[in-house]
Amino acid sequence: MSMVYSKEILNIVLVCFVGYAVSAGTTRGTTVYHEPSIQHNIRFTYDAVLHNLIATTTGTCFMVPLNHDELDHVHTTRGIEDLEIKMVREWIGQLPETRIYHGDPHLPGDTRKLCNGKDIFLLQRDVDTSSPLSPLVTG
Repeated sequence: MSMVYSKEILNIVLVCFVGYAVSAGTTRGTTVYHEPSIQHNIRFTYDAVLHNLIATTTGTCFMVPLNHDELDHVHTTRGIEDLEIKMVREWIGQLPETRIYHGDPHLPGDTRKLCNGKDIFLLQRDVDTSSPLSPLVTG
């Protein structure tokens, strides 16, 4: 094998290797950027004192009163999950918000601790928390 022939083979292998290395960082001519993952959490809590569902983020607490049917539903197997989805889709950003201050004497201690260092907003809903008449009661 001649020296020129060996040099050409080496050049071909080198070009293929460089091409492979460059193509690992591109996709069809565009550079692939490794975008960092983004994570955000919403934590949901049921407040049994005021009968509110509370959604907490890193900087905000949203409280919403539950109606009678929702109060029953929150204690079922999928109840709190159903209400979490409803809160995110239909209540937060849709209902009027009233700012609640940490010093409010009506704010339960557990809720005050849960929302410590966060802005607190009460989502305004007209709810009837009274128990409906039993079907056993005849009028």
